Amino acid sequence: MGYVAKSGNAEDLVKAVKEVASGKSFLSADMAQKVALQSLTGDDNPTQRLTSREFEVFRLLAEGKLVEEIAGRLNIGQKTVANYQTSLKQKLDIHSPVELVRLAMKYGVITEQ
Repeated sequence: MGYVAKSGNAEDLVKAVKEVASGKSFLSADMAQKVALQSLTGDDNPTQRLTSREFEVFRLLAEGKLVEEIAGRLNIGQKTVANYQTSLKQKLDIHSPVELVRLAMKYGVITEQ
């Protein structure tokens, strides 16, 4: 009935529990945005093939975060982030950080600042 990403904030978790307990459904803002973007883009969006965690790492990398920052934010090891990075390159057929950012911008994962 509800979904909150592991990296979500505590307020989302509390709100999700209350909503689900009252018989409603809950989807965190990050995940709702992902779902909305997937339905808006009618073309083959390769980010749709990513797991929630892969998508989180993808988004953070596209925002320019360092492996160390991502590891700290998601409470995972730096090696795990590096493994996700390698997996993303293969799944998305990208070969450079610039390609990663372009792909993220193309599908609305990040916007030009």
